[in-house]
Amino acid sequence: MQMAGAKGNRQSKGPVGARGRNAGQTRGRNGNQGGRGVRGDSNKQGGYRGKQGASFRQGSASRDDKRTNDRRDSKPTPDIIVGRRAVLEAMETDVPLKKVMIAQGSQAGDALDQISARAEKQGIKLEYVSRKVIETKAPGLNHQGVIAMSRPFDYSTIEEIIGSCSGKDAALVYVLDHITDVGNLGAIIRSAEVLGAAGVVIPNRRSVQITAGAYKSSAGALLRVPVAQVSNIAQACARLQRNGFWVVGCSEKATESCWDAELAGKVALVMGNEGDGLSRVVTESCDMLVKLPQRGEIGSLNVSCAAVSMGYEWLRQSVAASMVDLDASSDE
Repeated sequence: MQMAGAKGNRQSKGPVGARGRNAGQTRGRNGNQGGRGVRGDSNKQGGYRGKQGASFRQGSASRDDKRTNDRRDSKPTPDIIVGRRAVLEAMETDVPLKKVMIAQGSQAGDALDQISARAEKQGIKLEYVSRKVIETKAPGLNHQGVIAMSRPFDYSTIEEIIGSCSGKDAALVYVLDHITDVGNLGAIIRSAEVLGAAGVVIPNRRSVQITAGAYKSSAGALLRVPVAQVSNIAQACARLQRNGFWVVGCSEKATESCWDAELAGKVALVMGNEGDGLSRVVTESCDMLVKLPQRGEIGSLNVSCAAVSMGYEWLRQSVAASMVDLDASSDE
């Protein structure tokens, strides 16, 4: 299979076609020009879907124009980290901790000494409480006399993520359609940071949230990548479209390979749930669906592996189109 190359000669593959470039049009960052449908015109309903064989979709402009309900003001229950090694690892990976609680009379040891020293150094409140208090907060768990409470994560808004892309020819945003595994979430956020993505968007219900486990699996990337919580992923996709993003759903059910699809520029990669993939509503919100080429028999990759693979294809194409300067990115 030929890798994506001279896209200007490619013929239309679906209702949207080759995003306007075959006709000599320009895309326009606000969505008013080029082959990305009508997302820059708020007077027209819905938008086009670029999936092969898909019909045009009618949507409600008034509904799409609603501000996505971000969760900046939400106050989730603080994540409780249990056990000496787990608490120490949280400190080492810069999880923002509210306080550490140590059971009175706990047997001293290297881990406990390091926890006390790091708490003092990092300005984390250290409390010595009865073992009953520890057991009440971590019932039935092997707490080893130590627990820590992390601070609620400071979520960004989707408006802030979009705003950070203003004036750029290329930008990457990951949109996660109800990912449930904290390890996958952290790994995707880590990949987003390596790729220079503008941010990650997750739903506020029926999805994994930012916890201490996400900090650990992201290897510190959560301190550098904005994460926005929204109430409706389909509406978030529509908002990205209206701001010049090409919304690309990643699915093994797609008919087009990411090597053949045009992914350079402002792209939102939508990754589906580990078991069910993309939901029907979110699938219908995408401009097109793409898949990774494969030679083996297993149906698909783990979602975090698929996310980084798709992200690097976006980066490769954007660099080839002179929309991203790797040297400039490495100097930032």
